[in-house]
Amino acid sequence: MVFPRDVLVGLVEVLKVNELLSEQGVRSIIHSIDNHPDLSKLLFADTNGIAIIIDIVCPESQSMIEQASKQNLLSSLHHWLLLGDVNSTIDDNINIPLNSHVVLATQQKDESRADIVLQDVYKLSTSWPLTYTPARVWLPEQPFPPSPSRDDFQGLVLKAGVVVFEDDWNHRQDLQYKHLDTWSKVSYGPMVYVSEMLNFSMNETFVDSWGYTKYDGVFTGLVGLLQKGECDIGAVQCLLTTTRLDVIDYTVETLPFRPRFLFRQPPLSSVTNIYTLPFSVAVWTAYGITVAVIAIFLFAIQRITITNEPHKDNFETSSDWSETLLNSVGIICQQGSPNTPNDISSRITFQSQLLLSLFFFTSYSAIIVSLLQTPSTAINNLNELLKSPLKITMHDIIINHNYNNYINDSLFPLVKELFHERILNKPKKDVFLTQEHGLELIRTQMFAFHVDVSAFKIIGDTWQENEKCNLKEIYMYPESTAGFPIKKGSPYKEHFAR
Repeated sequence: MVFPRDVLVGLVEVLKVNELLSEQGVRSIIHSIDNHPDLSKLLFADTNGIAIIIDIVCPESQSMIEQASKQNLLSSLHHWLLLGDVNSTIDDNINIPLNSHVVLATQQKDESRADIVLQDVYKLSTSWPLTYTPARVWLPEQPFPPSPSRDDFQGLVLKAGVVVFEDDWNHRQDLQYKHLDTWSKVSYGPMVYVSEMLNFSMNETFVDSWGYTKYDGVFTGLVGLLQKGECDIGAVQCLLTTTRLDVIDYTVETLPFRPRFLFRQPPLSSVTNIYTLPFSVAVWTAYGITVAVIAIFLFAIQRITITNEPHKDNFETSSDWSETLLNSVGIICQQGSPNTPNDISSRITFQSQLLLSLFFFTSYSAIIVSLLQTPSTAINNLNELLKSPLKITMHDIIINHNYNNYINDSLFPLVKELFHERILNKPKKDVFLTQEHGLELIRTQMFAFHVDVSAFKIIGDTWQENEKCNLKEIYMYPESTAGFPIKKGSPYKEHFAR
């Protein structure tokens, strides 16, 4: 509490207030304005809020409030109660930010009662005059009336940064170009709705990057505009990184950002021997045993027939083990047999072996044809992609060119290995490609292309349905969080975050 030293009546009232606060367990300190206290030390607040009661009837009070404004002591952690009379005003040159808690309290007496009139005081912008909220009345021993909303920016113009590097911004609502500057376009729409709800407009500044460290902590792009105070807000989303958090703030999270490697799984025939895949070992074993049993059965019938009827040969030529084996091999290989059995039992056995061979051969051939058209499942993670014969390429945008962040910040050794072995050892023009070129290489050759979701628009427009069937995606790093950036310490942050 701050009061003028020469006003004894005010001192008595302050002491009464101090006594009441002590009874409630609230610590308080009394200072005289004439002693010119060091406000930066006196009102230092890190996490806990501080309440300040000041009598603005005092001539020195205006300079004290101005000093507090310059030292950023009108922040959301400082709650100011300014005691005045009906003629009390605040200097219009004092900057009281939108997120401050400054309440002007004046007493209006009539014949029946003394009402306390409360008004919040703030500025929408440093160049605007002070705004006084509608008066609300408080009576002693009554609940303190809530502060009115400050969600009407009264047509304020905010400088907003927009990242555009692929397309004319006039196409932002044209779905034909939705694959260009996708992340800027999808986040700009919600910001337009926010501007309508808060009643402000945007004066847009266009840059070609989100912002990366250049030297001595200075950023380029959108983050650089906010860092230097050339923009108030970012109208598009921006990735949250530890380095950016030192120079800008974020309001709310938006869409997650997670680009991926897109590629077509290589044909199964190129990565494995498909001729051993149609049947399992058990099927091959069962088939071999069945053929052997039929051959033995056929030979047994033949020998029994010769024994019972020596004058009659079961086959048109003499038969023994070698002849039976030769007939079975010929049937298995779809070559048939030069001999034909004469009796019914031998013919039934012989026909069973022919049908078994026919069905087995037909099934085997059909599965081989199917496997020739089947993509493999050989590449399912980043490690398998690294070891695969696929060539690695990336979308030619600045976030991919800034690969030092991937290498230095990544906690995954595979990511570093991939960059060193498959990307950094090649000319940039062979690695960083346009979306159209990269996706065409995926469609026609053995390539993997690192790109975000904007690629699916091109795939839907240019690929055949059968070409999409074996499309595979693998993520290189975990999902990244993005949000709307705003100038560090901006008074508008809480309003955008609601």
